[in-house]
Amino acid sequence: MPSYEQSEPSGRWPVWISYHPDYMRPVDDIFNLPKWDQGSLTPPYLTPVGTSFRPKYWACANRTTLEKSLQHVIACLENVGFTWLESLQDSAFFAAQADPVATLPYSFENEAAGRFERARAGYEDTIGRLRTILTTFDAKMVPERDILEKYAKPFIFVSAKIGVEHERARYFRQKLNYHPDILPLP
Repeated sequence: MPSYEQSEPSGRWPVWISYHPDYMRPVDDIFNLPKWDQGSLTPPYLTPVGTSFRPKYWACANRTTLEKSLQHVIACLENVGFTWLESLQDSAFFAAQADPVATLPYSFENEAAGRFERARAGYEDTIGRLRTILTTFDAKMVPERDILEKYAKPFIFVSAKIGVEHERARYFRQKLNYHPDILPLP
């Protein structure tokens, strides 16, 4: 369902159109984010030719302009928007559209779609990023509670997925008393 948000008091607004599959719940649970804070893993802004990570703004400076913009938005939804949402329900299509910068969700999406090489590459990128963050903990630059709160669960998840860093993952599991059942990547 598209939502409309006022971008700023400039007389223009974007249309956000997104789909978040239920199979992403294990990743959502790791970060414990409310649904409205999850963002979009695929391009969320409606455009006349599809969607984009960059917003397309429609004008609404006056009633006439707003009416024209609304008609254009309706046409965009009918021509590309609803088809886009329907296509996202296919896990392979969803994974192909996913933002690779969000490495953990990207990896999980590709795993769900059976694209295991991409999933592994994404998980390896994720664990590399987490290792970099954890060097601040190892160097005593960040309190352990901050590491446990923000990075331990993703570390446990990814290390189980690709079978690395068993000792550190075990340490985090014990400290958090967090023992999820995580299937390794095939």
